[in-house]
Amino acid sequence: RMREVATIIQQQDVPISHGTPLPFGARALKILLDYDALVQGGKVPGEALLAMRTLEGIYDQLILTVFEDVVLTSEVRATGELFVEDLRPGMITGQDIETRDGTLLATRGQELTEALLARIRNFAKAYGIDEPVVMQLPDTEAANTTTPEATPA
Repeated sequence: RMREVATIIQQQDVPISHGTPLPFGARALKILLDYDALVQGGKVPGEALLAMRTLEGIYDQLILTVFEDVVLTSEVRATGELFVEDLRPGMITGQDIETRDGTLLATRGQELTEALLARIRNFAKAYGIDEPVVMQLPDTEAANTTTPEATPA
């Protein structure tokens, strides 16, 4: 079993155009890692997918198409600005949350847990946080925020 995993990792950077039959896992892993690198580099999901789509011979087009469908139907969420007191477990951060002196408390895209929420509130009291903070919200909560917008996550 580990040999199969090693092969997937070893062949993840072999382009589809190379002509060598590649395991499904290697073809899918290439798409996932490249997408993640583009999004972490600052591209929104649609831009990342477009950039990947324009590279011929690199990705398995069928897997990329299915991945695009999944991303585009699940990544678009309403965002809004909320005050720390209005944050709830399960919400997703739409920005890095830092204290005024630069201590990172949560990264963009992180789900709030009870423990993380307690940490954010404690640091907000002790050191201050610039509020409101941008959060990704379910559609039902978007109407209750100060500045709702539909933006890619």
